[in-house]
Amino acid sequence: PKPQTPEKGKKDVRSRQFSRSLSIIYALQTNLNFEEGGDIADNLFRLYEYSRQQLLLDWKEKTTNGTGKALSSLDEIRDAWHQLSRKGVKV
Repeated sequence: PKPQTPEKGKKDVRSRQFSRSLSIIYALQTNLNFEEGGDIADNLFRLYEYSRQQLLLDWKEKTTNGTGKALSSLDEIRDAWHQLSRKGVKV
């Protein structure tokens, strides 16, 4: 087999990371409990959907602008979950 070019390798890694990111967002969305979560679940769903849309747009346009914004929002949510967890709050 032909050796892989550095550019081809970068595209493969980017493709795997893109697919993994979409899979993670899908898992987050599908595991929300809208009956018990109420407004929080609705808001999280919107945030996850925004993040998914930003990833898709950036993939199409070969940029990272929207992805950075989405990651910033997701980081805040992750940090809040970590703080709750450290305090022993069951969610």
